[in-house]
Amino acid sequence: MSEPFDAIILGAGAAGLAAGRELHHGGRRVLIVEARDRIGGRIFTRREAGLQTPIELGAEFVHGKPKATLDLIEKAGLSLNESRDVRLLSQNGKLMPLKDFWSLVESVNSRIDPDEDITYQEFLDKTDASDFAKRLAKSYAQGLNAARAEIISAHAIAFSERAAASTDGRRNFRVTAGYDAVIHQLARQIPEESIRLSDPVLEVKWKPGSVEIRTTRTTYSAKKAIITVPLGVLRAGTIIFDPPLTTKAYAFSRLEMGHVVKAIVYFRKRWWEKTAGTFGYAISYDAPIPTWWTQLPARTGLLTGWASGPAGEDLAKCQRTEILSQAVTSLLRIFGVAEETIDNELVACHFHNWSEDPFSLGAYSYPAVGGIEAARQLAQPVENTLFFAGEATDFSGHHGTVHAAIASGYRAADEIIAQTVLSAVP
Repeated sequence: MSEPFDAIILGAGAAGLAAGRELHHGGRRVLIVEARDRIGGRIFTRREAGLQTPIELGAEFVHGKPKATLDLIEKAGLSLNESRDVRLLSQNGKLMPLKDFWSLVESVNSRIDPDEDITYQEFLDKTDASDFAKRLAKSYAQGLNAARAEIISAHAIAFSERAAASTDGRRNFRVTAGYDAVIHQLARQIPEESIRLSDPVLEVKWKPGSVEIRTTRTTYSAKKAIITVPLGVLRAGTIIFDPPLTTKAYAFSRLEMGHVVKAIVYFRKRWWEKTAGTFGYAISYDAPIPTWWTQLPARTGLLTGWASGPAGEDLAKCQRTEILSQAVTSLLRIFGVAEETIDNELVACHFHNWSEDPFSLGAYSYPAVGGIEAARQLAQPVENTLFFAGEATDFSGHHGTVHAAIASGYRAADEIIAQTVLSAVP
């Protein structure tokens, strides 16, 4: 076995690459081990011949103006397009504008008691906001967080909204060149030989000051490890930890993995503009895929369907042909067009079922009751040997976002660097 690395990082997603870059800059000998045949993790950008707009099967939006992401975008010379925040609601067979969307959601969520940690559904059941506003707020909370209202913490939702306000998080931006351009900016200063792809980790055997990582190919040794694999994988136990991560039991019990199926449907013409005009987002309460958005301000034939939370759980059980059928059903129900219109204009469909993805087992995390403190616990190092990063370790209210993942990678790397410096002080 070769000389131990200073640190081995499990996962070449946003968190793992951010940690690897920081440690490499700090002069540490680092290895990043990735199960997939690509970097990026839950950022998954594809490009279709003849289509100028990148297809984002994973993370798509930069939420607000988070420093961790914007710094990378600026250094890479990338540009952003702000999505058009024009929202429609499909209800009782009719499309109606939602010009007061944010004020309606706020009229509900502003009533959350920050000192009472109950589920969001329990909060909705007892609040005296209008039924229309509560239904809209529930749809938004479940869709954004990929959560179930009867599980997600109301306190966490309020906390997350305050955090989003600090970064202008209600505004959504797309990276014009594709989100993977941010990932490649993170990776460009890490030596290519320091990233091993298509090498799933099977076991992490550790003791204070020493780690052995057994993969499908070989065994690596290091002084420390940073674990950035998604919460779904950690909870499933597909990676064996010896000794087990008993100190993380509370975190695993109070953090949930949200489920998302994303469908990107490409049409020859923007047929929806005849009935709905130009819009950013269309929402339905009863369609199998309840949320759809356009690429505005880019005028393209792409419509993106988003099924998350309970809708995502239902759709995750379906095969690709059934997902396409449910996508068509949803578009018919929301926009009230003839099925022939969709069939005649349809060019291609792209899907990704994050719940069935073996290297994520879900889309992103959300806090159950007590989950904010659980995320803090998950982020805590174990015996100054195992360190943890990834969006699920965020306890600042930005869970589920790319910028939370990037910031967590920087944090974990800084913890190792600080601990190393302290141990060197006589």
